[in-house]
Amino acid sequence: MVKQQRTAKTSSDSPQGSEHGYDIRAVVTCNWQMPEAVDLTKQMDFSGCMDSYWLSGILTSVKVNHLKWRDSPHRAFANLPHFIGQSLNTAPLIDPKAMIHFVKRYGFLGGVVDKGRCTEEILRLIMPTRELVADGTFDTKTLHSLGDAHSQGLLQFAWETGSEEAIEEISLQATKGFAMEQLPAGGVVQIAATNLWTLICLLFLRDNAAGKTARCANPDCPAPFFLRSRRTQKICEAGDCVIWAQRRYALKWWHENQAKGATKKVREGKAK
Repeated sequence: MVKQQRTAKTSSDSPQGSEHGYDIRAVVTCNWQMPEAVDLTKQMDFSGCMDSYWLSGILTSVKVNHLKWRDSPHRAFANLPHFIGQSLNTAPLIDPKAMIHFVKRYGFLGGVVDKGRCTEEILRLIMPTRELVADGTFDTKTLHSLGDAHSQGLLQFAWETGSEEAIEEISLQATKGFAMEQLPAGGVVQIAATNLWTLICLLFLRDNAAGKTARCANPDCPAPFFLRSRRTQKICEAGDCVIWAQRRYALKWWHENQAKGATKKVREGKAK
């Protein structure tokens, strides 16, 4: 369950309104069905390597239960590993085994539902970079196509760089899957996220606005996209990354103090 402060952009004629509108508390819930099983269908390229794949599954009457999640879905999705192959298309492709595990735990990102069966295509999508966005190679239309395709690369790019263009597209995506679940009760509006991708976008926007989204400085971190507890935090809290940071600090200290010691010995030698 996600708690989100929202402000309605209405006039403030009422004494209860502010100069910007009305402050309304909202609770966002998860409201989509989980699959009974997930099947994989590979799409091969001319070289015989997997270029994309389809995931499909029969949806059950069981609703998603966020209390069973060990990790937040936006962080889990951003850190899914890539499939390494010899495809003619060099763009990254999410590892199919990792994606199946993700769908079984969190549900389909969005997908197409036909008679209770949900299908979703996972494609090789080029990863946007600062250079591509800066020179206009990635225009609004291109970023929009990445958003519609539930691109992990779009989420990662926004997470790492804070790109205004990418965040704007994710903000647009976050408006596509909400429904009023019940009328305000006790001053709180309950809103349902009807698909996982919408929730991922909303959670990212919340944490990005709070300055929590960051990439771990350890180049070998297996899950580099993390949520920091303070703005100066540069590594995630995984044990290996903490050890890596401690070793770097110790090595830096040793080099600095070794240099000081060498300088001191030279001065002492000259004094003699």
